[in-house]
Amino acid sequence: MELFKIRSEVSPRTRIALAFLSWGLLVFIWFVITHWELAPPFSLPHPEGVVQAFARLWTDYNLLGNVFQSWWRIGQAFLWCAVIAIPLGLLMASFGWLHDFVNPVASAMRLIRRSSRYISSAILKILL
Repeated sequence: MELFKIRSEVSPRTRIALAFLSWGLLVFIWFVITHWELAPPFSLPHPEGVVQAFARLWTDYNLLGNVFQSWWRIGQAFLWCAVIAIPLGLLMASFGWLHDFVNPVASAMRLIRRSSRYISSAILKILL
C-alpha cells in the first residue's frame, strides 16, 4: 500500500481524506471519554454542551465582536511595543550611558523562564 511506503508523496485526495479521518477520530475519542465519564465534565465537557455554549456565545455575547476587539488590542500592543522598543534599542546602541541605564532592567526581564510565566498565569486564573 502506498501509505506505508517510506518518504512517498501522498495524493491530494488521500491527504484530504486523512485530514477528515484524523479530526473524526479526535471527535470520536472525545465522545467516548465524555460518554463513559473517564474525565470530569469540568475538565472535558461533552461535545454537545460545547456546541450549545458556542452558539450561545455567538448569539448572546457577540463572540465575533469580542474576538475582533481582542485582535485590535493585540495589534495596538504590538504597535506600541515597536514604537517604544525600536527607537530605544537604537538609542541604547548609540549611547553607552543609556544602555547601562536600561540594560539592568531589560536583562532581569530576559531571565524570566517560560515555566514561571505559566505558573504565575495559572495562579492568577485560580485566584480570579
